[in-house]
Amino acid sequence: MILGKSLAQIFLSSWVMQALLLTSIAMLALTFERVFFYLRIRLPFDRLHSALKVGLQTGKIREALAAYLHSPSPLIQVLKAGIQNIQADPSSLQEIMEIALLQERGRLTRSLSGLSTIVAISPLLGLLGTVIGLINAFYNIVVTGSGGPEVVAGGIAEALLTTAFGLIIAVPALIIRNYYFKKANDLTLQAEILMKEIVSYRERLQSR
Repeated sequence: MILGKSLAQIFLSSWVMQALLLTSIAMLALTFERVFFYLRIRLPFDRLHSALKVGLQTGKIREALAAYLHSPSPLIQVLKAGIQNIQADPSSLQEIMEIALLQERGRLTRSLSGLSTIVAISPLLGLLGTVIGLINAFYNIVVTGSGGPEVVAGGIAEALLTTAFGLIIAVPALIIRNYYFKKANDLTLQAEILMKEIVSYRERLQSR
């Protein structure tokens, strides 16, 4: 119970609260999508990097990376682009891998723009609900001609609920968005490290 009302009564009494409820459901859906995506593409980077180095030293890149090549990880997709075009000149090879990385970057940051939108609109919806609630509270006082401090305070408290709910949605959405942006940036940096290894290997071959 909040202010003498159940959650169901609170949500049914205001279209703004219903909009916030839908926003919170969207936030949960986007969050779960990112959680499952990053669990699916998880790879031990240090082991992958070591395996790539062994493959480049022995000239048997595919054999060294055989245990990883079936992974849906963006790192592997970038490596595959490099391996498939290993005979290209270094500048072309780097360009091919950069294009692959840009495509994978889109996968890494998918849904984050949606979370950014939720972070932005949730407090605004909450504020809108509060303004509407205050207008209604003072309008009722004017219409009925009665309203002591207790009545005014009750109306204001009820109106402020929407702001509170808006912030309750926006704060975790912001934390989740920033966390997965960092994950995307970390994976991008790891991919760039692998790209440099392959391009350096191709440059050494070309210089022989």
